[in-house]
Amino acid sequence: MNIQIFKSLILILMLFSCKDIKNTHDMSEVKDYEDKEIENADSDDVNTLESLVEKYQLSSEEQMAVQFLKSVLTNPLIAKDAEGVKNYTEEEFHEFLTIMGANKTKEAISEIVITMTARDNVRNAIYSIPDDHPQKQNFENQFKEKEEKYLRNIKIACSSNEGHEGAYIALRSISDSFIFKALKSQIEDTLNEN
Repeated sequence: MNIQIFKSLILILMLFSCKDIKNTHDMSEVKDYEDKEIENADSDDVNTLESLVEKYQLSSEEQMAVQFLKSVLTNPLIAKDAEGVKNYTEEEFHEFLTIMGANKTKEAISEIVITMTARDNVRNAIYSIPDDHPQKQNFENQFKEKEEKYLRNIKIACSSNEGHEGAYIALRSISDSFIFKALKSQIEDTLNEN
């Protein structure tokens, strides 16, 4: 009795583990089916953000700016209290970059690259302040406030009713590097007083 159950289980296992290919008379059809699956998987790779970035030949700074922009536009917590704000899906973000093409993508993220550099300079300046400095917490709070404002500005600007072209134009016009540069100057002035 136990052998019959064991044989039945093996038979069931074999049936479920086989590929679902109807009317297969020889193994060449199985190979063709598997090749098509591999081709489909390869074509999915073409649709990834990484492949698009590679195709556009973006610099490392531009790649970071694209990742940054994606994180802002797909994050539902940024500017959640603002009316009419669009939260992009990953597919919509990919479509946005695809529609813009390489040149417009580079133009759209050029200000982000500049602002991210200024932001990173402020972050490094704050890290270099001794922990016991009386202004360190104040500068950290100002930095956080300015960064949140910048993220909010990007999210709202890319939520226009003008679609992808409106988002492209908005990204070209957002230049918030000055807010970070001003904070860095303030930090340097404070540190030079001591």
